[in-house]
Amino acid sequence: MAEHKLTRRDFLKVSVITVLGAALQACAKATPVPEPTKPPVAAPTATPKPAEPTKPPAPTATPKPVAKYNEAPALAELVKAGKLPPVAERISLEPLVIEPVEETGQYGGTMNVLMDITLGTNFMCIGTSEMMLRWDRAVKTIIPNVAKKWEVSGDGKVFTLYLRRGIKWSDGQPFTADDVMFFFEDVIGNKEITPAFPTEFVVGGQPVKAEKIDDYTVRLSFVKPHGFLPQYLASGARHWRPKHYLKQFHAKYTPKEQLEAKAKEAKFERWDQLFTQKDDWYNLQNPDYPVIQAWYPTTPPPSTRYSFKRNPYYWKVDPKGNQLPYVDEVVVSIVEGAEVVKLKTVAGNSDLQYRSIEFGDYPLLKENTEKGGYRVFLWENPRGALPAFMPNQNCKDEVLRKLIQEDKFRIALSYAINRQQVNEMVFLGAGKPRQATEASSSPVYKEEYGKAYAEYDPKKANALLDEIGLTKRDAEGYRLRPDGKTLFLLVETPGEDPATTAQVELLKRYWKDIGIKTELQNLERAIFRNRVYAGDVSIGTWLLDYVYYPYNPIFTVPISQSTYWAPAYGQWYATGGKAGEEPTGDLRKLQIIWDELKEVIDPPKQIELFRQLYDLHAKHCWIIGIVGEVPQPIVVSKKLRNVPEKGLYSWTHGQYVGWSQMEQYFFKG
Repeated sequence: MAEHKLTRRDFLKVSVITVLGAALQACAKATPVPEPTKPPVAAPTATPKPAEPTKPPAPTATPKPVAKYNEAPALAELVKAGKLPPVAERISLEPLVIEPVEETGQYGGTMNVLMDITLGTNFMCIGTSEMMLRWDRAVKTIIPNVAKKWEVSGDGKVFTLYLRRGIKWSDGQPFTADDVMFFFEDVIGNKEITPAFPTEFVVGGQPVKAEKIDDYTVRLSFVKPHGFLPQYLASGARHWRPKHYLKQFHAKYTPKEQLEAKAKEAKFERWDQLFTQKDDWYNLQNPDYPVIQAWYPTTPPPSTRYSFKRNPYYWKVDPKGNQLPYVDEVVVSIVEGAEVVKLKTVAGNSDLQYRSIEFGDYPLLKENTEKGGYRVFLWENPRGALPAFMPNQNCKDEVLRKLIQEDKFRIALSYAINRQQVNEMVFLGAGKPRQATEASSSPVYKEEYGKAYAEYDPKKANALLDEIGLTKRDAEGYRLRPDGKTLFLLVETPGEDPATTAQVELLKRYWKDIGIKTELQNLERAIFRNRVYAGDVSIGTWLLDYVYYPYNPIFTVPISQSTYWAPAYGQWYATGGKAGEEPTGDLRKLQIIWDELKEVIDPPKQIELFRQLYDLHAKHCWIIGIVGEVPQPIVVSKKLRNVPEKGLYSWTHGQYVGWSQMEQYFFKG
């Protein structure tokens, strides 16, 4: 068939154009921070290192105590009224000193952000990003955070964490090793609450052994070396829980009969369901839930406006002894859909917006900076594909499954795509046409990975499809499957990314040129995932993250159901063969390599093994990328300062903006 000549004007005819209104937003006045009588000694700063993601960093010294602390005027008034202890009694004995990005901040103001209702209220958990350890602002080195230092045994099996003394929860209760042990023993260690032990804490088939050494020291031991524990401790979940609060909902500490009665009263069937609701560390919609983050939740659900107030016991200060955060309150407003987020952002209704904002919005955002009173930064986005297209190896349709499992079929789909054209039409030429693989900034990356079957060659694609016997066509010119039906691919997505929808519109044209009929189906995220897990999806999509420093191979190796291109193989691995399907050949080899890799502590050996994984991907083309590494717009109010103009937009390395340390943002003027 002849190639379609498609111009950007033609493409825009199938795009949805949204007309956005404009509105003005009032910003709260900020209160200047008082100067202390004597500046404290700042914490030692870790020197950025070359990209060596797996080498255990050396312990970092604890900063010296400061001579005098200052606090927000609102808290000073509460101290005067006898409603709060003095600031020196509220701050940790070993506070973490945070160097501001631009300058010492001013106290006060409310930071407004927007969230699409489909994404929930997890902004504050993600944005504040308090981990046991953390990535530095260069996102090159892991540095202390809640743990003031850590030590790793020479054999890589034992990790000792030294917590900062004197950290308090937002309700004033002490934060100690008991809270960490509660997480390991009573949350992930309780099968009613956590049926499957998290794989990041399993090595050699055995879960971690957690031990309390003293009130501020915890030891984590494994039967074999753990090559990536510091990375896990610097990303993802909180590796502690407020024991003093949650034990009232836990069967180990409260009579089960009482809990079951409470559960029924709350319309749950079991006590563990009640516990999970109360343990709201991620969405933060439980106003009774204590946190150690800079702001604590105050709004019960349901609501469209969630308020987070300054934590008076926050354990970080700036170099001048001013207790953080600078901003008094963060308000997360829930709106109906991504388009409403964009409308309100352009109108100036968000002080910090990156969720539901895509690169395709950049021209409109830039055009309205003066009207909306904001700036637009472009951060590096290491995602290997936006999105990756994932033919499902475990598709229920047996005929289609056999085709998808055929290398030549997937490679033909890849050859048929004009990546350069997609980059120009969807991303204004700002991305990188490439295969779905590691980010080019990763130490694992090789040029051949990005180029594997990524050239535009419909002749090769047609020849490969002919080779596997797909030579018969229907009356419309589409190829017929071996069972005589028209070869039809339904591409299903979570429906959250307009750029994905735009790319599928182009894919329909490209794949029509090689005789394959294609349609798009956008779904709600949970429905999409359930269909993938059930094998009902033939081709799914997801943004290819976890490919900057590759310590979490969820999209590379079938290690869980969330490996969307092979969910049943991932389930088999995650359950130790109790569920799912056992893979064979090179698919099983991926899992074997990963089992070896996660027990390696030598960085060069890790890179060698990671490359073995990607060599197999480059050979088989299990997932298909079109364009990757597209910059991410970050919309920032002109009055909000200390927000880095450059940065890395990565979930696994600082949870998008977490590495930038929101606690030191402030409103100027």
